[in-house]
Amino acid sequence: MSDTDSDFAPIEGVDLEAYAKATATVAKAGAATAEEAAKVAEGAGIPPGKWQAVSDGWVERMRNSMAVRTQFGNLYTKY
Repeated sequence: MSDTDSDFAPIEGVDLEAYAKATATVAKAGAATAEEAAKVAEGAGIPPGKWQAVSDGWVERMRNSMAVRTQFGNLYTKY
């Protein structure tokens, strides 16, 4: 995957900023299980039942795109 606009396209309707916010919220909550993480993420705006797909999708994009990784880091620190 190249560093193009498609790298930043929403996954399951969740853009990178919403994912960064949800990830920070999950981390701050200390969610210990996938189920707890999903529940916290839903409270942070992730559509019900979509947390794993959203997380897996953004993690994969970050593996393949320095631009996505960098932007995620910048957004994550805001929350």
